[in-house]
Amino acid sequence: MAITIIEQPQSHTPIYNDQVFVLQGPLFAPPKYIIGLDVSLVIEGGSEIYLGRLKSPTVISYQLPRAGFYSYFNLKELIKQSIFFGTKSNFEAGDISHLIKVIPGEEYAASASGVATYYPSSANIQYVGFNAALRLNEFRQFVPTDLINTGTIAASTGIGQYIMSSYTEAKNILRSTINELTFLCNGGTNTRAIVTYYNGATLLSTQTVAVTTANKTDLTVNGSYNALAVPTNATRYTIALERISNGNDLSPTYSYNLVEACSKYPTLNVYFQNKWGGYDSFIFNKKSTKRDSINRKTYQKQDRYINTYNSYDPAIRTYDSEIKTRHTLSTDWVTEEEMNWLSELVESNNVQFSYDSEFILGVKAEITITILPPVSDWYFNGSQILNATMGGSTSLTASFPASVTSYTFADDFYFAEIKPVLVASNWNTHFDFDESGVTSSAIVFKLVAKQKGTAFTLTNVTSGAPAPNDQINHSNNTAGINEVLSTTTPIQIEDTSFEFKTRDNDKLFQLTINAVETSVYNRQNL
Repeated sequence: MAITIIEQPQSHTPIYNDQVFVLQGPLFAPPKYIIGLDVSLVIEGGSEIYLGRLKSPTVISYQLPRAGFYSYFNLKELIKQSIFFGTKSNFEAGDISHLIKVIPGEEYAASASGVATYYPSSANIQYVGFNAALRLNEFRQFVPTDLINTGTIAASTGIGQYIMSSYTEAKNILRSTINELTFLCNGGTNTRAIVTYYNGATLLSTQTVAVTTANKTDLTVNGSYNALAVPTNATRYTIALERISNGNDLSPTYSYNLVEACSKYPTLNVYFQNKWGGYDSFIFNKKSTKRDSINRKTYQKQDRYINTYNSYDPAIRTYDSEIKTRHTLSTDWVTEEEMNWLSELVESNNVQFSYDSEFILGVKAEITITILPPVSDWYFNGSQILNATMGGSTSLTASFPASVTSYTFADDFYFAEIKPVLVASNWNTHFDFDESGVTSSAIVFKLVAKQKGTAFTLTNVTSGAPAPNDQINHSNNTAGINEVLSTTTPIQIEDTSFEFKTRDNDKLFQLTINAVETSVYNRQNL
């Protein structure tokens, strides 16, 4: 028999809102007629998970032209209880969205006394459910294309990506901020992220960040300072998605200002899962307090002295105590748009914070190399070496043969004979070349590790050659330092304990929240 699909979820649907199916069967149904749905979920890059079969009794309607037996389904409870949309536990991988497959079917018997058999249909309904919850008015008006700025993403560019945040203006972040930019994918694998760095209005450089969209329904660009190659003099940077094949924009451009944590109060990064299921962050840099509240359970017994001198057995005994740590956090003055966005923080069930003071800024290992001429012209009077051990285990080596040509200018000698050897060596695998000190009259350059951290620290450095042909000197051997992100602490915003203050003269607002750490300490004293 034929099933007609009257209503189904959109191509992208928040899983904490209704996911309604309305199915119509035949006007004259056989005995024991029931309509069902087989529901499966496809894990990103993994297998298909069968969640179960839902069945619904039918309601008959004789109203033309839609006369027939109807069944009504709402997948909301089944999907959200499937554990595959659990709260994200870290900021680099999580359950934002999954592809949901639904196959309708019919169950009926040949006669009133016969055994009913289930018959799946050939229909295969697919949509992306994402970890979001919208207010009723928003949900009624929601369509996926609302998440694409069509003024920026022209139809000719093809596939767009849906931003999972309500706030798309320039955002202030610290170097300690875990900064995510998450999108719902609208298909396609031909995608990359472009990061552009600025000092004020001056363009410094760009960086390409690879992203994986194959078999994925969402993608996250890690835009954190520690995950990017941010120039030391950069004051802001932008991130956008583009098509690899033709460079067309696949998203608007999102801007981030690198600010300093200058406040007489402890500066905190507060993270929260927003209504779209993505993660946002905001800096709380005004007055904050921390206090413990203790709830003791006691019982009273008869007072009595005990045998030891001046010792006393108390009448009131504590047999359990519960200690909760509470925080009061305040933002700086914010705009009305930021205030509306931060209401999602207050409503969120997944909030964390970290202290900026706990962040350790990483350092790249580096070493300065100076080349000396044997006389007035520039050449190697004999073979030279540059060897070192990196991180205590990796040997780096570059061997420079004696020159057959002399050069009037130092930079000609460097680019003709020195740099080609370095580029061909394994130094080039782990270190970049800072050539700002190479001039027509001097060769001074730095070897700077491509990444931060102690793993690139150099030991046992050997340079030059035995006297009198020693022409390579090394100095300023700087050790690398690992970058350490601040520890995030889960908190819960207490009910009715947040306040928006208003500064009327310029229509600015300030948010103060009371939160409690989700870990509870129990102590006994029996």
